[in-house]
This record gives sequence, C-alpha cells and structure tokens, in this order.
Amino acid sequence: MRVNGASVEVDGVEISSIKKGLLILLGIGKEDTREDVIKIAKKIPSIKIFKNDEQEFSASVEDINGEVLVVSQFTLYGSLSKGRKPSFDASAKREPAEGLYREFISELKSKGLTVKEGRFGAHMHLLIENDGPVTFIIDTKNP
Repeated sequence: MRVNGASVEVDGVEISSIKKGLLILLGIGKEDTREDVIKIAKKIPSIKIFKNDEQEFSASVEDINGEVLVVSQFTLYGSLSKGRKPSFDASAKREPAEGLYREFISELKSKGLTVKEGRFGAHMHLLIENDGPVTFIIDTKNP
C-alpha cells in the first residue's frame, strides 16, 4: 500500500517507521516457496504506483527514493467461508513462514531499497497514513 508514513509498535514501543513509500503486508501461504518470494521482491522496486510530475501512477518507490516497511500478516490467508471463526489452514506454519519473510526482506534490501520491518509473530499495532488509498494485491499463485 502506498503510504505517506507508517510505523509499527510492539508492547507500546515503536520498533520501525518509514516516511513516504510502501507498507507491505506479507502473507505467506503453505504453498509459497523461495521462488515466489524472489519473484515478488524483484517486482516491488519498479511498480509504478506513485505520482511523478503531476502524473499519477508514473513513478516507483525507487524513483521517489521511498522506503519500504514489511509486516508479516498471516491473517491474509485466513478464511471465513465456514462459520464465524476464521480458519488459517492455508497459512504457512511459523518456521517456514519466518524463513520466507526473512528471505523477502533480504531480497528487497539487495535491490538497494531502504527496508524496515515489523516483528515476526508479534502482536503489532500499525499506524498508517495511507496515500490514496492505493493498495494492490500481488499473488504469485493467482497472477
């Protein structure tokens, strides 16, 4: 999601913050692989979702020298299709999900981006100043 700023708090303490850039809520499913993480990380720096020279959707996070905040969000794979309680059967288990989360962050950093992160597995509070709102879903399993 395109943001003017975002921050993450854990136990009432701010652990990460960014100014203008991207807040990425990263959901990792049990079918996701290292190749999926690399594919998405390769795409992120050049996606044209920012305004440049008064033209909307003409600049990337690289172009604007923006920052990236990555927050693990296993609930993105939650399903409410059966009853009223969410099922997380499609979410990856903690150990493989954390490995892919770390790999994703590492891949983004290798592209030269300034990357901050939440705390994997923690109960976090996000403070978001959404710009737009402009939010996209990138799913390697459903292009």
